[in-house]
Amino acid sequence: MSALREALRRLVRSRALPTQFLALGSLMVIYFLVRLLTPEHPNLDAAPVDALGGSALPTPSDLMDSTAALGFLLLGAFISGNISRAAGLPRLTGHLIFGCIAGPQLPAALGLPQWTLITTGQLNHLGIVNALAVSLIGLNAGGAIRLSFIRRHGRGLLLFVSITTSAVALFCGAAGWWVFPSMLGSESTLSGSQTLAIAALIGIICATTSPAACIALMRETGARGVMAHAALTATVCGDLICSIALSAVIAFTAGTLDPNFALRSGDMGVVWHLVGSFAVGAIAAPILQILGSKASARPQTAVLVGALGLALVCTSLSLSPLVAALSAGLVQANVLPGSSRRFFEGIDSLSAPVFCVFFAIAGAGIDVNMLKVLWPAALGLVALRAVTSTFFTAATVRFVGLPPPARRWLWTALLPQAGVSLALANEVHSSFPDSSWSLALWSLLVTVIAINETLGPPLMRYGLIRAGEASWSK
Repeated sequence: MSALREALRRLVRSRALPTQFLALGSLMVIYFLVRLLTPEHPNLDAAPVDALGGSALPTPSDLMDSTAALGFLLLGAFISGNISRAAGLPRLTGHLIFGCIAGPQLPAALGLPQWTLITTGQLNHLGIVNALAVSLIGLNAGGAIRLSFIRRHGRGLLLFVSITTSAVALFCGAAGWWVFPSMLGSESTLSGSQTLAIAALIGIICATTSPAACIALMRETGARGVMAHAALTATVCGDLICSIALSAVIAFTAGTLDPNFALRSGDMGVVWHLVGSFAVGAIAAPILQILGSKASARPQTAVLVGALGLALVCTSLSLSPLVAALSAGLVQANVLPGSSRRFFEGIDSLSAPVFCVFFAIAGAGIDVNMLKVLWPAALGLVALRAVTSTFFTAATVRFVGLPPPARRWLWTALLPQAGVSLALANEVHSSFPDSSWSLALWSLLVTVIAINETLGPPLMRYGLIRAGEASWSK
């Protein structure tokens, strides 16, 4: 309640908020009027022809409007992020809320589909932004791993991360196994093995954390102490474990969850999905480094080409783009640290606009009608995750060898969720898009992630302050 009061107080006192709200409202009104007054499909009766006069395939529905939708999402998510930041909340919360308002699900739930700003077809055509964002998230997270810190605290750190991550996955997975079938109601046709596989997916994604939140808070507060480095390394290593585990579960249970899944289950499929992803990422690392050095004046170009190319290659080879990007970032940061500096600077400068669209698209896809059924289960998973993470962190953090203040408050760093968590949830949804349970599972996971992404960073900031590595003034 105190955090809510503080957010409301910030909103009331902020002088820039009226301008921000006016800009956001004007943007939405202008975009709606343009969509209303623009003819959707001119010359529908004319047969499409190519440049040589031959017959051509018709233009897909909503493709021509996707560019305008991309610009609208970028501007709207940026402004809503500023409003969220003025309230003392993470910018990503504003991106998610704006996407939910602009997307097709909320107007449909309110019985006002004619007020939809971004259609489902336009969202489908913006899938390339998701691919780019997943690569940037993986590269950024992999680049945050420092092998020197792992060597110094290696055994204890890995033991702490493994036990805590496994405990959260086990408890949240058990809760998902009990709750999820009842959420689907009488329409549920899940078998026992399918329910068990879905529970494993729920547990793994609930066990993920947020290296991006750690990096952002370290920059915001100037924290560079033992707790900050331990938190960053623990979150990245934990998310790497979860990424590998999720890929393995999807590969092993593909035939059970959906017989039409492209990646056939079996030992060789799992080996190729995991080892191949790591290998492609390691091979891509020097190529990305060369691209960054050749485009040193404008590293953003190299980042766009490299990250998108890596995602497309992995998709065509049935590999995990996230695991490959993690591998590439890890190799660049530890094997080629000096020559890769400009490449990571390009990632930093591109992350803000790409994440604006990425999280806005995620918010637009949330099924609002389903949230009426999901919110008790989502809050239960958030509470169970927090309690389990806090308890097992307190029980195992002594293995890491940290000083008492950092050891006492390290649990706060494991509460936020953001980019990696959402990328893994999207990977599950995109792997089984036609399954009856897929949208319900994705909506549940996004709701859990949104709550943790809102409540987690302020708690971690408080932990850094109490550990003596940051101050209230920052």
